[in-house]
Order: sequence, then structure tokens, then C-alpha cells
Amino acid sequence: MKIIELDDTLEQVQSDPDHYRDLFFENKVLVFKNLDPGALAPFSKALTGYQPSTMAEGASVGTAASDVLGTHSHYQTGEDHKVRFEQFWTGDGTGGEEPDNEPRVYTAQTEDGEFYEMEPVRSTFMFWHLEDAYKEFPPTAVIMSFATFTAPPGTGGSGFVDMAEAYEAMRPEWQHGLREARKKEIQVPFMPDGCIQYPHPIVGRHFHTGELFLPLQGHWRDCEELPYSIDIDTCDGLTEDDLLDINEWVYQFQVSPDNQHWVDHEQDDVIVYDGQSLSYAIGAGFSHGERVFDRVTYHAGEPSVRLPPRNTQYHVPEGHVYHG
Repeated sequence: MKIIELDDTLEQVQSDPDHYRDLFFENKVLVFKNLDPGALAPFSKALTGYQPSTMAEGASVGTAASDVLGTHSHYQTGEDHKVRFEQFWTGDGTGGEEPDNEPRVYTAQTEDGEFYEMEPVRSTFMFWHLEDAYKEFPPTAVIMSFATFTAPPGTGGSGFVDMAEAYEAMRPEWQHGLREARKKEIQVPFMPDGCIQYPHPIVGRHFHTGELFLPLQGHWRDCEELPYSIDIDTCDGLTEDDLLDINEWVYQFQVSPDNQHWVDHEQDDVIVYDGQSLSYAIGAGFSHGERVFDRVTYHAGEPSVRLPPRNTQYHVPEGHVYHG
């Protein structure tokens, strides 16, 4: 993957959208530095042929005229990370202590079992993850427009790790063992009861390019509450210990500075990134209200199946199994 910065205008995108789609699929992250404030809707229409529109509560669904970036969209406005800050303030959910901007040093393990310290990397406000990976229809592409960005320099950036590169770097025997594997269809941690992980393949195939990727965020062997579980019965020749090794390896791949790519935002940046094959993180060190964006998320499913209520947080009717 590459991060491509562009000074191109909205008019240029509108006049040749195929060029920018090709850039997107080739590089996975585009950052537009010269779009006018409020250009998110016409920009999204130029790329997809669909004009997004907001509803009063800040979310809407619509059908795109083509499937170049996905067939449906979800439009959010004024996202300011309030829920995440409240988790830090109250200790609820995935709360804990609010991270500062000091570099983090992670410990990794060699194939011989020896531990060593990696090079320092950015501290994260929101740790590495694939967007909505538990849902039946995860994002295919995400477009964000930074309506407000007053965070201190070097904070609040967007980080990316290419999980197609992770798959390529994985041991061949793990690739083989996971080729038919799926996630368990169980309750998603830190989400309301009834929010169920969709049983996605562990090896994903990109909807447009066809490349293989790992839709996993990984975890340490001693993680007390797993973000997901791999169904051992769908694996070929792998043991539970192998799955622990795989998840720890994926975790280490993401926190390695060699695999991270960062965008340091400015006011009015518009960023487009591959929601399928990129793991995403947000750099720490900013305060509530300093990083506010509007977002259009494209996916490939029926809107009635995909979207939760806007009021967050995924209310599930009694007896209903919910896949997002």
C-alpha cells in the first residue's frame, strides 16, 4: 500500500472519476488536500455515482449507481469520538486510562521463542482494528472529511497496516491451515447482548482486486477477553496453540513500525481508504473536540440488514440475532 497525497480539485475528480478509482485500488489510501469545505457529498458522488444525504439523527442509507466502491453507504456527520472519550472517563466498555502521546515500545517474540523490544511507535487513541469486522457487511471503502482538526502536531493521525501484506508474510503452513477457517458466530465482546460476530472467512478476498488478506486484529496469548474467536473445527491441521501463535503474530505485525503507515491530518483533509484490507488506528494526544469529521462508509449489503440505530449503540430486539 501507499499513501498518495493529491492537490486535485473536486472538478478534476468529477471530470475523470475512473482515474481516481484506479489510484484508490492501486494504492489503498488517498488524501485530498485541496477540496473545499463541505465537499464530501459531491466528492462521494463523483467517485460512486451516488449522492449521499443525511437524516436528522446523522445517518442515512442509499444505493450507489455502481459497485466500484460498494453498493450501499452510511453517512455520519459530526463524529467527535465522544463515546470513546466517555469510555476513558468512566472506565466502561474498552475504557482504561486515556493514552498520552508518548511513543510506545512493544515486546515481540522470535520464532525461537526469544523476546525483544521493537522500535518505538506512536501511541494510539484507538488501537489497530478493521472497521466493523464483526458485521455481515464490513466496509469496502471509507471517506472522511475533517471538518475540524485542531489537534497538536503529530497527534490524531490515521494509521494503516496492510493486512494483505500480513497474509503474504504469514508462514505457508498457517496460510494452508486457515484457507477454509471462519470466525465463531458468538457474542462480540464489549457490545450489548445479542450483537453477534458474523462467521466471516479468516482469509478474506478483496471485493475488487481479488487479493487475499487477514481480517484479524490479533491478540496476545494471555488476552483475557478475545475480540473474536477462530472456529478450530474449520481449520486444516491447526491446533488451539497454533491459533494462539497466529493471533499473537498478527498482533505483532500490526504494532511493528515497519508495517505502519501514518497520515498527519490538517483542517479540511479528505481521506479515502480501503475498508476491507487495511487495519486502522488513531494516534493519541488530542482532546475531545479537536478531531471532528464527517464520514461516508461504503459496503456491499442490504441497508436494512447492515445499519444499527444511530443512537449507539446497537440495540437488539429481544430474540433477534444481530450481525450489524
